Amino acid sequence: IHREEPPAADPVKLRQAAELLLDAKNPLILTSYLGRHEETVPALVKLAEAAGARVLGGDIRVNFPNTHPLAALLPPQRGMGNPLVSAADVILFIDYDMHYAAPPSPLAEGVKVIHIDIDLVKKGVPLWNHAPDIAVHADSRQAVPELTKVVEDMKTEEQAKAIAARIDEYTKE
Repeated sequence: IHREEPPAADPVKLRQAAELLLDAKNPLILTSYLGRHEETVPALVKLAEAAGARVLGGDIRVNFPNTHPLAALLPPQRGMGNPLVSAADVILFIDYDMHYAAPPSPLAEGVKVIHIDIDLVKKGVPLWNHAPDIAVHADSRQAVPELTKVVEDMKTEEQAKAIAARIDEYTKE
């Protein structure tokens, strides 16, 4: 059987994604299948910490440790969706099977969406009628550590302080 190598993440798109994450006031990461590759889970932890982003991992795989202060553990309210999703100004979807998943909540007006996945097409169904602002066609095992490095390299002192304050606030919650 011939298997093609997964595409490498476009460095320009990773830089654009890092800019959005670093400028965000309330970033959120959503994933469903990232944990299928166990080695990618610690990489996601590093990315979340670098960007100060909460992570909503779903219940399909163990995608993110639920004991971590950035784990988004707020359960959906019946009929109201997830307020963390509605409040996010930047959402990074990684390995998220969008065409099968019901939207957890309406997206905020003006939200920026980044999508990293080996399969960006998802059979033609857009992200709840919100096309991604940045679509990165890549294997998350490679793209997540690369994005983390770009975020860390680009982060200013001011952004680092804002991210540390946000993580402190989440830890208190």
